[in-house]
Amino acid sequence: MIGLFILSIELRSLLKGILSFAGGNAVLSAILYLLGAPYLAVFQLLVYAGAVTILFLVTIHAGEEREG
Repeated sequence: MIGLFILSIELRSLLKGILSFAGGNAVLSAILYLLGAPYLAVFQLLVYAGAVTILFLVTIHAGEEREG
């Protein structure tokens, strides 16, 4: 998990960084579930691995349209 988060910071490609960020959040969600916090795990998965990742992807897509 920590490796995925560090990789998301270090990658030059924004798309790969965002996907690494989503993967790290999914792993964190699984860890939270295994630790006995299922509601927190679902919240983590929906908000960070889902909504925040989608917002990042939309922002990148909107920025590419304005450059062209």
